[in-house]
Amino acid sequence: MATSPTISIVVPVYNTQRYLQECLDSLLKQSFGDIEIICIDDGSTDGSPAMIDEAARADARVKAIHQANAGVSAARNHGLELACGTYVLFVDSDDFIRHDTCELLHKIAERDTADIVVFGGKTFPIGFWADDCFAKRATTYTGNSIDALLGEVGSNPLMCNKLYRRSLLVDNSLRFNTELRLGEDNAFQFCTFPCARVVSFTPETLYFYRNHKDSAVMADDCDSRLLEHIKVVNYVLDTWRERSYFVGHEQAMLNWAIDFLYRDARNARLETRKQLADAFGGLIGRCFTEAVRADIPQVRKDQLAFILESKAQPVEHSPAWLSTRIRFTLSRCKTSSTSKFSTSLPTMRPTSRQCCAMTAAEPLQPCPRLLPQLAPPGSSSREASANTSPRPSASFWLLRQTTRHGLPRRKRRYRARVRLPATPTS
Repeated sequence: MATSPTISIVVPVYNTQRYLQECLDSLLKQSFGDIEIICIDDGSTDGSPAMIDEAARADARVKAIHQANAGVSAARNHGLELACGTYVLFVDSDDFIRHDTCELLHKIAERDTADIVVFGGKTFPIGFWADDCFAKRATTYTGNSIDALLGEVGSNPLMCNKLYRRSLLVDNSLRFNTELRLGEDNAFQFCTFPCARVVSFTPETLYFYRNHKDSAVMADDCDSRLLEHIKVVNYVLDTWRERSYFVGHEQAMLNWAIDFLYRDARNARLETRKQLADAFGGLIGRCFTEAVRADIPQVRKDQLAFILESKAQPVEHSPAWLSTRIRFTLSRCKTSSTSKFSTSLPTMRPTSRQCCAMTAAEPLQPCPRLLPQLAPPGSSSREASANTSPRPSASFWLLRQTTRHGLPRRKRRYRARVRLPATPTS
């Protein structure tokens, strides 16, 4: 009687003929051989079904399963039902993994008796926001898996950078929500992590996430993405409320929900934001008390007000956000020998943690040596240097410039400049 494999690798396949062979090769050449590879063809119309059939004939570890098109969640659920291994790993058919991935993950899981092992990775051929969603450090959480979910980089939203103990998924009847077309992997993490006893992290770059136009993370329509994301938030928050996961984590979950929806809401049409306001308003009324809503940081309050009131103007124009943006900009300023200075902003806006920390800091006071450069046109260097208050001669002018140049639009999101005038000549 054949023994069960140690690791089951579930590969949902849908029209990825161009990349599928590279994925299969990376799995079949693993240094850890005690694996099974379950390929679920989700109604592909290209040559993918024939490729997995050929792989199954060539290697007994490969199982080729065909089903009518039902979506990636249904394909993963089907693969999970067929899995026999002690651990389960999910790999997308257009990606690939390092040759020693299974060996290293098995070693960590056995060493820590981990229910979930989160690992590192990278996107290719060019960098993408998903690079920030892989594990960045080695650590282990025991008995506080919700803290790992909410506070440790790599825990969400991705599905592909985790090894799961199969008994964790089976005993708790954990499956993917087939009604979610986008963000189903994020929702799965919020249902799975609270059930885990031990969660281990490793920064090893093991997963290679292909960034191409057909990838799920490349969806570009903010309106449709926002409507799908409200379904994710609704599902997660209702599940947590039913299972009493909220205790001690109410504020963190509200911060997550606001941040998750605001990213798309700020670029969506007003009509779509009105739909969001109706849905999200009722949701937070069911799940969060007034006291919890009152305790969130001011930046989050501004974002929540923007979402619920369906304002036409983005929340970045509020005084709290702009003062935060100015501090973030000034902290990276570099002066040049020509009395002008410009700063290249980082590729991303400040994180929520940075915003909260900077908002709580003392009020902005521009550096004295920069006051002559910050002075409005027509004022003298001596007057600017003697002005101890940042408003209106320095801060107000910089505020106006930051509004014009420091909040780049989508097409200029990766690089923007804040330019300040030279010292006025006497």
